Amino acid sequence: MIGNLFGLKKQIFWLLAGMIVGSVGLWLTREVEPTVAILGLAIIWVALLPGLLYLQGIDRSPIPFFPLVGVFYTVFFGLPVFLVSLVPMRNSEIILYNKITIENIDPKVLMIVLGGIVAMEAAYFGIKWWPLNKMPRFRLDTANNPNTLNILYWFLALIHFAYELAPVIGSITSLGQIAGPVIYLALGGLFLQWRADRLPQFQIILLFAVAIPLTIFIQFSGFLITPLLLLLLFAVLVCWREHLKKTLSVLVVASLVIVLLYDITSHIRNSNLERTEIPKVLGKAFMEVTIKGGNKITIENGREIIFYYGRFKPIVHRISQIWMLHAVYDKTPIDVPYWEGETYLPLLTSFIPRVLYPDKPLEQTGYKFGARYGFLNSNNTEDTSVNLPWLVEFYANFGIQGVLIGMSLIGVLLAFLDRVFNAQKMNDLEFVFGTTLIFTLIYPESNLSVMTGSMLPLFVVLYVYFRLGALVLSRMLSR
Repeated sequence: MIGNLFGLKKQIFWLLAGMIVGSVGLWLTREVEPTVAILGLAIIWVALLPGLLYLQGIDRSPIPFFPLVGVFYTVFFGLPVFLVSLVPMRNSEIILYNKITIENIDPKVLMIVLGGIVAMEAAYFGIKWWPLNKMPRFRLDTANNPNTLNILYWFLALIHFAYELAPVIGSITSLGQIAGPVIYLALGGLFLQWRADRLPQFQIILLFAVAIPLTIFIQFSGFLITPLLLLLLFAVLVCWREHLKKTLSVLVVASLVIVLLYDITSHIRNSNLERTEIPKVLGKAFMEVTIKGGNKITIENGREIIFYYGRFKPIVHRISQIWMLHAVYDKTPIDVPYWEGETYLPLLTSFIPRVLYPDKPLEQTGYKFGARYGFLNSNNTEDTSVNLPWLVEFYANFGIQGVLIGMSLIGVLLAFLDRVFNAQKMNDLEFVFGTTLIFTLIYPESNLSVMTGSMLPLFVVLYVYFRLGALVLSRMLSR
């Protein structure tokens, strides 16, 4: 009744009530000055606005693509303001990568984040409601014979498994740009075929007993939670579109459990690093390494590396991208000059397969960023990198104006992709095709060229694959 009185859906009314209660709780338990807390809450509320509009029925697409982008900025740029007690600290200073410290939280940094999010959302809704509201969506007609699609999906799955499990195939230049993401399309497509009763019994068993477990094993084989969370995110989006509420709840709970296990997986990776990779990371001069205590590494020349981590601190450190921006803000441009677009140069060549351009420059933005700002040092090899989120990347290149203009352009890009690949009345193939292309952009933690450089070649290859593959198989199966 109250929801109807205010023109709100019941779920929105209770969600708003929960957000108000949560905000009061964050305010009362804050460990930062009031101005910083207010800006932190503003970031959270503004970033969650697209989600509120979506649930209210405004800008309702098959999957909540842009609302989940807002959730990313809530978690990685808003919530950490209230988790400073769980951030690694030394002498009351925030520590990043055991090297960079932040003495005092500058409200200007939070204002930059807030301005960037507002610019992105304004551009997104402004251009999507007009002029993109008349733009046609992506179309890809399916074959009449369901076996055609089944074969095409399974072949993509085989390509992925061969690339991941066969070293000879995995070494093929540029194959990873295609073979990596196609597993989402393959599993999603087969799942929807099963839902539509277009998958034979044997293939159903193969899907749930072999393909899905094998994919989970591969994604988690390095004890990295991000690949597994992306797989779960894709599954969540498919279940959301199919209105599978119980399965959706299980997947969300599983995702939260995996996030809470980050401390354990981080410890396992560090243990493996201590046994096998520390000499490689630290350089040839430090071949003998001993571990003393829970957070200290002592090297043969007496040098010590101390890790300021405790329970839950690794995961809080992992999501605290706001402090990454703060570190960049503190050093730019006085100590480190603006990059002036240098990190975007790979976009000019990233879409060209290396097989056609053998001398294509390597993508090393993450390493250069980490080295230039002191997150890495001379002992780190060039295959070590530090994630560079889009918002931080814009500031490192062009400062505040770069954030406002760059995030506006991101809003335009996301609106275009959402309008074309996340539209109503898409068939199953069009849905999994489009979702495979765009869903990783929900998690814009790496630099722009890394996350978008392979989208065009992936689109072209998959479009040709399904067009020609469906044509050839349809003719073969009709005989």
